[in-house]
Formats: sequence, structure tokens, C-alpha cells
Amino acid sequence: MAFKRSGLPLNFVKQMPDPAFERTPGPSTMHQGLRFGRFELRPGHRQLLEGGVVAPLGARAFDTLCHLALHRDRVVTRSELLDTVWAGLVVEENNLSVQISTLRRVLGEASIVTVPGKGYQFTAPLDDEAAADTAESFPEADKRVSLGAASADLDLAVDATLDGPTLLLLTLPSASEPAHVVRIAREHGATLDAAEGLRVALRFVQPQSALACARRLIAGDGAVAASARISICHAQELLGRTALDATSSLMVMDGLRDRPQTLLSPSLAGALVDGVDAQLENLEEGVFGLGAWPGTKTQDSLAPPANDDRPAIAVLPFQDYRPADIGLGLGDVIADQLIASLSAGRDLRVISRLSTRAFGGRTASLAQMAQQLQARYIASGRFREEGARIVVDVELADATDGTVLWTHVASDDAQAVLQPDSLLMMELSTGLTQAVMVSEVRRQPIHTMPNIRSQALLLAAIDLMFRLAPQDAKRAKDVLDDLHQRAPRSVAPLAWLSRWHLFRVVQGWAVRPDEDGLLALGYAERALSIEPRSSLALTMLGNVHTNYRRDPEGGCRLYDQALEINPNESIAWLQKGNALSFLGDGREGMLCVARAISLSPLDPARHFYRCLHAGAALSAGEYEQAVASARESLRLNRDHVSTHRVLTIALSLLGRTEEARRAAVVLMRLEPTLTVSGFVGRSPGSRSGLASRFGEALQQAGVPLN
Repeated sequence: MAFKRSGLPLNFVKQMPDPAFERTPGPSTMHQGLRFGRFELRPGHRQLLEGGVVAPLGARAFDTLCHLALHRDRVVTRSELLDTVWAGLVVEENNLSVQISTLRRVLGEASIVTVPGKGYQFTAPLDDEAAADTAESFPEADKRVSLGAASADLDLAVDATLDGPTLLLLTLPSASEPAHVVRIAREHGATLDAAEGLRVALRFVQPQSALACARRLIAGDGAVAASARISICHAQELLGRTALDATSSLMVMDGLRDRPQTLLSPSLAGALVDGVDAQLENLEEGVFGLGAWPGTKTQDSLAPPANDDRPAIAVLPFQDYRPADIGLGLGDVIADQLIASLSAGRDLRVISRLSTRAFGGRTASLAQMAQQLQARYIASGRFREEGARIVVDVELADATDGTVLWTHVASDDAQAVLQPDSLLMMELSTGLTQAVMVSEVRRQPIHTMPNIRSQALLLAAIDLMFRLAPQDAKRAKDVLDDLHQRAPRSVAPLAWLSRWHLFRVVQGWAVRPDEDGLLALGYAERALSIEPRSSLALTMLGNVHTNYRRDPEGGCRLYDQALEINPNESIAWLQKGNALSFLGDGREGMLCVARAISLSPLDPARHFYRCLHAGAALSAGEYEQAVASARESLRLNRDHVSTHRVLTIALSLLGRTEEARRAAVVLMRLEPTLTVSGFVGRSPGSRSGLASRFGEALQQAGVPLN
């Protein structure tokens, strides 16, 4: 079974029917409905009528509306909506934002309100005659299936709900000529979808082409640049609306008039890589604004550590020779295992797989990739399958001048791509290393996943977990549990399960923190009992010591052991920097975090890296840098609670009291149970005295003592 490949982290869903609203409606549901304003909702008929005419509404949007209407007396959490409307599926949380935006376009902005940090509530006033006895009109699903519970073997597919063409919707200033804009768009491969007056809808095959067109229109065409409004989305997101009707209302543009000229729908933004395709800014309701373009230097750019002069190499996802966009993500797996093999040596600085995957399927020059990844040497290649064997063609280039340094063709049994120490991977990694610096790569045995599908699922689970959304975390846990059952002697699922339980403690999601802390400890120790020299397992155990046992000294010892084995383990450098910050050595902590960022400059969890850089700056007394790094973290993830704590503390210590109080309001909205005493009591920085000082800063900003 094939995965659809894209430049995005794969989004895996269960192959099963959606159980929501499947029951045959009874007599009461067939005739009763809910009326509000000019609308009538008929769940039994699965219809929304507007003035007696069926309104175009997709199945997910309809189910979302029904659940909100049924529970209109209370706030419905995002997690509840995802569990109900997408029962049994693994989807991105942004899918919910897309449906809410769709409903607001149809019903009006005031029909559904957002309660920050909690969820949504249906607020449209009902007609009096429709207010009574409506519960029977909304049949709830009587089955809920969790991932991993329905079958012993997970047959997974990609959610292609929002696949297909990209639309660029443009409202032009009065001085512009639509025909001129269409000519420019056609140079970027666009076809005209519709045009009327100063409203234009253009259709592109790839979102990157739409971005390039928007960039030219705004930055390079004086007639358009002044006051044009642009929104970009997937074609399916219109859900029956014409493109022209959507030009003035899509993505709540009316409510974002003072924001960037170009807005992206959540699903479209999810198809892009921040910092590669464009700089993205997370705005209200999950809408994204387009900031600086690729190549624009930001004030928070961090250079590699000056004391690390090893040559840096980046391995890109390998491409399939077959023209069709099919396969199991095998090119990602080949690159992943080759990176693991290269990282076992000390002589190269190897860029993290989580960053190099950002360039999968994207067109960029060697110079652009080298700048973004901070690597001089770029390894890439192609593969083809010949029966049970695989043939890999690899190429190494010097990005400074484009010179090809080494090419090689190797073949082996297809399962060899799962083993960093297989003959195939040894042949490729040794050749790459010798081409860069004529020395052999040291290798360590690593327990691997049993097959390619499992390895691809592991990568997807890690992607989900680092999004720091409770619903995504739940899906990640289900996948990791299933992978551990399939491969109980594999280290990676155990190590990441340890990380998952610690996430619950650190993020404040755990109902019983001690229970999750002990589970995190147990999983890490079990991983080490299988492979005592696993740098990943040592890193996760160090994380438990630092954040659960509040023993940063012990954590540092474990991080050092991990880095002795694998000096390219970016997470070990990151967590060591965090532990040093708790010990009061913030300057050394900043160096360690900077090294981690240099090893994974395009990591999907960049907001977390920037947050720990802000924390290290806070420990070092560099409060302005702490504010800058915290705000860069929030640009990437507005809901990361730890970042809001660091920002509040830094502003308070700078004496910027009003800003600190405003930051504290946002912090308390996201973490309403936060108290100063609770923060100090659980902080690993208690021994160094930092926790008390930071607690006083929080109290001055308005966080309650108890």
C-alpha cells in the first residue's frame, strides 16, 4: 500500500469508515431540526438550508456544526470535536480550523465564537419554535475506534482530504489591470479560474508556484504592491463556494485587514516549510500570514559554534526513478538510515534528518540549501526497486561551487535500507566520508524497525508529537505503542515513548505527573537494557533526570555519555543546554543549544529549540536575547506554554512591567492552574536559586502565589 509523498511530514489516517453520523435516522430525526436566522439545520437529512435552499457544506463541516449545535449550552473543546468528527483517524489539528473557518463563512462570523485555550461555542440565536426538544435531532456516533485497536496490523494511508490544485485569490487595488496580473500569473504556470472586476482567482498545480507568483506581484509589481489582498488555499477548501465569492471572505480576511497582505489557509501553510518556502506567521484562528521571503536574514539567526570546525554534510531524501508519485516514503527512509550511519562517526557534522526532509520534493539551488541547512556538502540520490533488491545512485556535491565530488551506484537486498550498519549503508557512508575528508566513519549497532512501513510510521509519530497539540500527542502515542508491540526489541519506540510521557509532565497535561514520570523513566531504562550504547536512549534518560527527578547534574552526565557515542545527536546537545541553564551556567547552555540548532536548523520542533535558547539566555542574565528568542519561538508556535513563561519572566526582570503583565495574561489563559509556588516547587532550577528569582518575577507580573 502506497503513501502519497509531498514536502510535508506524512499525515497518517486509519483505513476505516467514519463512524460519526452513520446511524439511519429515526422518525424524530427526519422531521425535527434547528432554525436560526435564515438557516435550518436538518441532521436527519444531513442538510443545512439557507432560505430554503441547500447550502453547500462538506461532510466534516456539517458534522462539526451538528456537534456544536447539540452542545450549544457549553464550550466544546478542540479535542472533543476531533474525537467526534474524525473518530478513529489521525489528522492534523489544523483540519478543525479549516472547518470552523468554513462554517463562519457560511453562517457569519458571530455564529461560532472562540474561547481561547478551551475551544468553540455555537452562539447563533435560535428561533423560539425551534428551541425545544432538539436533542433527538442530533444522533451522536455510538462507536469510537482508537488507532491501533481495530487490527493487529496497521494498514495506513495518507489523508488526501485537501490534496490537489492550489488557488490564489486576489482582490486588486483600483489602479491595477487584471489582465496584467493574469499575464504575470501565467508565467508562473497558473491558469485563470475566474475573474470579475478587480477580483481574480488563479489555479496552480503546486503551492510553491502560487507563492512565487504572490511574491512577484507584491514585491516586484508597483501597480499591485500598494494595497492588493491575496489569500492562498487548496481548491477543496471552497466547499462549493465559487472562487470569486471567496476572494473577500476566505480565511476571515475582513477581520485581518491590518495583517500581512498575503494570507494562507491552515492546510496550505501545513504544506510549506517555514524558512524554506517562506517565513510564516501564525495569526488568530490558525490563519497564517506571509512574512519575509526565503533567504531573508532574521535577527535571531544563529551561526554554528565557532569551536566546531568539522565539515558539515546534509543528506537529502532520495528520489524515486519512477515518474509516478508513489511509494512508501522509501527515499526518506534511505536518507534517514544513511544519516544514522554517518552520525556514528566523529569527523563530520551531520545535519539532522528532521531538517533535510524539508527539501524533499522541493526545487532549490545548492547555494540555497547550503544557506538554509548551514552545510557545505550536499548528498542526494535516486533509487529504483528491482524485484527484492534496491539500486541506489548517490551523489555528493560541494555547495560552494556546485562541483560534484563523488558519485556511486550500489545495490543490495531492499531490507538493507533499514540497517545503518548494512553493507549497503556502510558502502555509501564510507564513500561519502572519504570524499569529504578521506577518513572512515565509526559505526555502532542500532536495533532497527522490522520493515520500511514501520520506520516511516516512527518518523510520522515523532512529527506528530513535536507539534505539542494534545490531539496530535494522543495519535503519536497510539502509533508508538503499536510499533513497540510489533518490534519489542527496537530501541527507538521505547525511547520516544519515554519522551512522550515526559512531555505530558512538562506541558502540564498529566493528571498524575508522578505516574507519567515513572513511566518515562521505565521506558528509557528498558531501551538502554536492549542497547546500552544508544545515544537516543541515553538522551531520553537524561531528560527524565533533568525534568522529572530535578537532577540536572545527573542529566548532564547522561547527555555527555550520549554525545561521546554520537556527537551529532542534536537532541542531546539541546537538552544538555537546558540542564546547564537550570544549573545556572546559562552561557554554556546557550552554546550547547546553538550547536543543537546548527545540527538541525530546520527542525519541525524549532519553536522548542528557540524556547530553550531563550531559557539559557534567561539563566545567563541576557534578558533582551531571552525576549528575542522567545518571540521567535512564539512566531512558530503561539501556544507553547513554556515559551510564554520565559517571555513573562524576561520582561519582568527587564522592568518592562506593563509588557510583562500582558504576557502573564496570555500565559494564565494557556495555563490557568499556574502558581508561583507550583512553578518553584517543580522547577529543576531550585538548587541554583534560579527558580526562586524567576518565581518572584512571575509574581510581579501578576501570576498568583498559590
